[in-house]
Amino acid sequence: MITKIIALDFDGVLADSFVVAYHAFSEISEKLGIPHFEPEEFRSLFDGNFYEELQKRGVAQEKIPPLLYELEDILPDRYVTVQPIPGAKKMMETLTALGRVYIISSNISSVIEEYLRRHGFPNVPVLGAEKETSKKKKLFRLKEQSPEAPFYFIGDTKGEVLEGKAAGVRTLAVTWGYHNKKRLQEAKPEKIFEKPKEVVEYFLSLN
Repeated sequence: MITKIIALDFDGVLADSFVVAYHAFSEISEKLGIPHFEPEEFRSLFDGNFYEELQKRGVAQEKIPPLLYELEDILPDRYVTVQPIPGAKKMMETLTALGRVYIISSNISSVIEEYLRRHGFPNVPVLGAEKETSKKKKLFRLKEQSPEAPFYFIGDTKGEVLEGKAAGVRTLAVTWGYHNKKRLQEAKPEKIFEKPKEVVEYFLSLN
């Protein structure tokens, strides 16, 4: 039997990080001369690819590399206060037993890896924004490596659903992250889950 590939987003899916991420981004934006976004404006950046949405709102492309550098510098300390989503660790443990699991994120790989270690999550490959800012491209490259494998992507934002579908993978959404169910439905994911245990039950049912 061909092993499944299961890719997950990090922020919102595994970590309850919106408030901390927003304040860190706002602080860096002021330093770099990036326009200020109110919380709901920041949330709307995830209606598409985060970095592409920034550029649509007037942030110059040359601001993205220094933004990534500053995120890598500031986030490790800030994420010490970020709590895991209840049930997310058990969900990850089950998924790693059922397939090859990756994290695809617009956050920084080292920040995510440190967070996973601190909270005892399974050790899985992380593809952060410093490697590639497009989740669609990262998903597509993984898919090309194992074209016959069933491929699933789990996200918590409208933009992630759109990127997953554009990459041609089966795209699932969760409602406990950055975007609510109504917003997720606009992108038409294959399935929407409201609790981590529902994700576990779904993948167990596929075996």
